[in-house]
Amino acid sequence: MPHVILEEKCTGCTLCILACPVDAIHGEKKKIHDISPDICIDCGACHAACAFDAILNHQGVISPKLKRNQKPKAIVDEQHCTGCEKCYERCPFDALYMTQVADEQSFYGIVKVIEKKCTGCRECEWACPYDAIFVYQLDEVPKWIQVAEKTREPAGANGSLAKAAS
Repeated sequence: MPHVILEEKCTGCTLCILACPVDAIHGEKKKIHDISPDICIDCGACHAACAFDAILNHQGVISPKLKRNQKPKAIVDEQHCTGCEKCYERCPFDALYMTQVADEQSFYGIVKVIEKKCTGCRECEWACPYDAIFVYQLDEVPKWIQVAEKTREPAGANGSLAKAAS
């Protein structure tokens, strides 16, 4: 079920339109907005932007506002990341980047998350064929992922790989 805007609460402020990465929300300023269900990816960006609790989430409820550490974010299991770029290509928020690993034998890099851009939409998780990226609230990350993140060190800050040309 895609997100839904409640007509009785929508003020037409356009904040949800600005937040939507796939242009699924339409409406004029100061008029009721609408979410196209065939375009909506259920990422929750509109809900997070709405100051009027006018948007029902994919479960049909108004979600409570979450503190920063409670918001879902993508977490990479670096032990299983192959650098295939499937998640990177699918992220609608440009919240992922590729980085080289310290292992000189490795041809591919690994993906890293830019937490400020990540909304926890799960597009990356669904795209990963290797079960190497998951979405969790930051205060609920399983210990096995926390351990895996510490055991594989990426190359220095200058080790970023450029996105492959389309």
